[in-house]
Amino acid sequence: MQYQVGKVLWPEVEANYTYYPNGEHEGKEQLFLTPGLIFGRFPIWQRLAMSVGLGYQVAVTSRPTYNNNFLLTVRFPF
Repeated sequence: MQYQVGKVLWPEVEANYTYYPNGEHEGKEQLFLTPGLIFGRFPIWQRLAMSVGLGYQVAVTSRPTYNNNFLLTVRFPF
């Protein structure tokens, strides 16, 4: 979910679910929620623009394969 605030600020919340049907982590599942902020659409050249975002991924299931983490995203929409 994203919501535009002003011209360049986009607060968001993302959900990410993974289930392992086989392999080393067979039968495990994990759910992460990621609140974040995206800044952009800053014009670069003609139709090309840039957006930059930062989020913090939080594990909400017990015993996930890996734990919390920061995420950085850079996007070039055109």
